Amino acid sequence: MFIKISKFILAFSLCLFVLHGQSPMAQDNNPEATVIEAGVTAEEFVEGSVQNFSKLYWKLGALSVENEKAVDNFLLINECDLYKSFQFDEFLWYDLVKATKNMLKTKREDFPNKFRFRFTIDLGRYDTERNGFPLVNNTAILNLRRVEIGGNSLSEDICDMRNKEIEYYPRNVILVLNKPFTFELLELDEHLAQAFIVRRKYDDYKLSDEERELGYKRPVYMQLRVEFAYFQGIEKGTYGKSSLAIVYGKIVGIDVFEDRFSKNLLKSIDFTVSKRPKGDAPERKEGEPPVSENFLGQ
Repeated sequence: MFIKISKFILAFSLCLFVLHGQSPMAQDNNPEATVIEAGVTAEEFVEGSVQNFSKLYWKLGALSVENEKAVDNFLLINECDLYKSFQFDEFLWYDLVKATKNMLKTKREDFPNKFRFRFTIDLGRYDTERNGFPLVNNTAILNLRRVEIGGNSLSEDICDMRNKEIEYYPRNVILVLNKPFTFELLELDEHLAQAFIVRRKYDDYKLSDEERELGYKRPVYMQLRVEFAYFQGIEKGTYGKSSLAIVYGKIVGIDVFEDRFSKNLLKSIDFTVSKRPKGDAPERKEGEPPVSENFLGQ
């Protein structure tokens, strides 16, 4: 009896510890979707891993503790060792599931809904009239409303689940924006732009094979910071493609790095900060959210 209780306490503790897991898109031919792969950096914003997406679904109220399979699969994704150790011991499994349900009830609000996703863009020649680098080689973002994000392949092994769907937990998501998002010019002060051009000219910068194949001349790395707000449902995969969660959200910021490792920041833009001068805000009815002219993707 003592051993059983000790194991239960260990299981419960580990369940609570699982809140901040991380890990690494199945390409979908959906013409409405632009494919972006997951990236790295920023503490408040987490990576688009299978584990973090599993917590997002609970955060947004897509799943209920009354759904036994959803609870079981949460353990499979986030606590593989416990899942394997306890699933064939009915009594330990009962205790573990009970502890997990309690954790999901009390801690789901602490789960992440702010994510970061990184992809490559290519900068053209500096435009002195527009004070910035135009995005070239089909890397400009034009009227984006719907974008596939994640970077998690079905071939990735999740607790021995390889090339299989995990019920209730799509490995990737479709972000739907309420407003179209456009980003076709990286505005940059002339002095900063000149310094970047010189660095890129004289540094021993090597293009990756993929960048060379795509004809990139001056690639940099854009990180989208996204806040998810509402879970709509699951879009079933077709022709061997994995299912996708449909989630509404907004782009709250952009970071552009010179290097693949996100060490040299070139530009950061926060869309949650309004450009409107103080005292010049439009009138709004009581209860309406504040207006931010620069809140793209809201």
